[in-house]
Amino acid sequence: MRTEAIELIRLERLCVLATAGDGLPHCSLMSYAASEDCRRLYLASSRNTRKYRNLLANPRVSVLIDSRQTGAAAGLGAVMALTIRGSIVMSLADAERKEAEKLLIQGHPGLADFFRAAGTEIMAVGIDEVQFLTGLTEIYRRRPGSGRPDGTVP
Repeated sequence: MRTEAIELIRLERLCVLATAGDGLPHCSLMSYAASEDCRRLYLASSRNTRKYRNLLANPRVSVLIDSRQTGAAAGLGAVMALTIRGSIVMSLADAERKEAEKLLIQGHPGLADFFRAAGTEIMAVGIDEVQFLTGLTEIYRRRPGSGRPDGTVP
């Protein structure tokens, strides 16, 4: 993944999660945390939500992270947008779940009680493909294991 995309993931704290259920799209503004290598995004959801029901029926998701607020304030220049296509992993191993909870609380201390609540599911987005846009015209796509040396996708 491009350095700028990794910086964007680390700098921002909110994303838009797109799910689908019953043939209908649904978007949710979400707090997230990233694994150290930025290969996984951690999210939390109440089990009593439309998004959670959608994820149970269809784990395929799209996530949008952009620089409208934090990136612009940090002087990163042109607006950047990272679209991630992947799948939700709901049943995290104990060690990964504890690490994900720790990272979420570090990034969003005001939500600690929510992350620890019995009705909250902490999950990960396994990243299949990214599209990184800077400004209006520069687009970079990467699909891990695409066979191309640089991982780009036409």
